[in-house]
Amino acid sequence: MNYQEFLAKLGKGKVEPIYLFSGEEDFLQEEVLKKLKAYLLSSETADLNYQLFYGREAKGGEITETASTLPFTSEKRLVVVKEADRLGVSDKEEVIRYAQAPSPSTCLVLMGSKFDRRGRFYKSGKEVSFKPVYEKDLINWIIFRGRERGKRIAPRAAFELKERVGKNLRELDSELSKLLIYAGDKKEIGAEDVRALVGESKEVRTYHLTEAIGEKKTDKALKMLRKLLEEGRKAPEIIVFITYQMRRMARAKARLNRGEVWDEVLESLEIPTFLWKRFIAQIKNFSPQKLRENFYHLLQADLQSKSGRLTPRLVLELLVIKLCS
Repeated sequence: MNYQEFLAKLGKGKVEPIYLFSGEEDFLQEEVLKKLKAYLLSSETADLNYQLFYGREAKGGEITETASTLPFTSEKRLVVVKEADRLGVSDKEEVIRYAQAPSPSTCLVLMGSKFDRRGRFYKSGKEVSFKPVYEKDLINWIIFRGRERGKRIAPRAAFELKERVGKNLRELDSELSKLLIYAGDKKEIGAEDVRALVGESKEVRTYHLTEAIGEKKTDKALKMLRKLLEEGRKAPEIIVFITYQMRRMARAKARLNRGEVWDEVLESLEIPTFLWKRFIAQIKNFSPQKLRENFYHLLQADLQSKSGRLTPRLVLELLVIKLCS
């Protein structure tokens, strides 16, 4: 099951004796572990009934002995093994034997990035999967995190935060915490709050460049291009990003011309809902013939940037002018 399903079951009071928290998203693992700890243990007895081990140094006997010990003035004991996938072979065998008759008063959590699904150790407990959050789901994740803390995050603000910070959940949560403090008594955090507090990344400027090209605003596009070049962006990177956006526009154009529904097309292309109006307007700026010409210009620019006959800046400036014409 995934971590959302785990939380739903926890909310209904369903707790297994052994869990395997698997996956690379360690931030989510830590967050869910906090909720499990808060559910099982009271603040008064938490220190007495919580034990943390690390797989690279722990012994299987220590883990199972602790898990077999009755909780002190509490109904449950929580035993956590981080990096459990790094336990030694004999130590894993100890856990496997314990799993055959686990203590009903203990919840044992084995955490790791990847477990061997073919081995018996993997079958010791109920797996909870923590896969990385897809980029298209990050906006909803940010909005949900804000709601958990009593604030409404406007979709545009969540998008701005994602673009400025990136995909790392720990960094996103850290910046979100700063935003919540900055917002004070405000009920809603808007895009202007994000812009005021979080620095603009190269990714944001690259997005603004492609947006300006889509709107055929040559002056704005050239201005964003110069900023990117001054910050060290290389010509091939910029060309790849523009090509990606042009391909999305071309796909949307072709599918719409076949009579497909706007909503379905834009959702499949992972265009955020609040950007639909802008994206549609940009699509209308380019005929199928113009899009084909733009792909030719992009190919030529890529070849020119690698030949060294023209400076990267000149190649890109000429490209932007052609794309916007």
